[in-house]
Amino acid sequence: MKGKFILAVLCTCTLGSCTAMRVTGTISDAVTGEPIGGCGVTVATRVVVSDFRGQYSAKVRRGRRPMTVVCPGYELQNLEVDSSETRRPTVNVQMTPAKKARPRSTAKMGAGTR
Repeated sequence: MKGKFILAVLCTCTLGSCTAMRVTGTISDAVTGEPIGGCGVTVATRVVVSDFRGQYSAKVRRGRRPMTVVCPGYELQNLEVDSSETRRPTVNVQMTPAKKARPRSTAKMGAGTR
């Protein structure tokens, strides 16, 4: 019985759960401080969406991992998560509102003159 338990633990660690970690945090507006729901958060290859409170949680392998946060109406955020020292890293992200694009001037086609 004891041998089967040790084998199960070894198999679990070999499959990567011993090197996994959970990255959590809150996405908020940098100007108002309000939470932003519906943001896409990518940590390494794991993609999650922030809830209505701006909170997200993603389970990824330990180590340095790239992180990208995308919210409609906000600038894209590229970060790096380093989980080699912490058990459960918390990464709170403040999103900067996107600059509004200036409307392009358009030439109007009118009736020609004679």
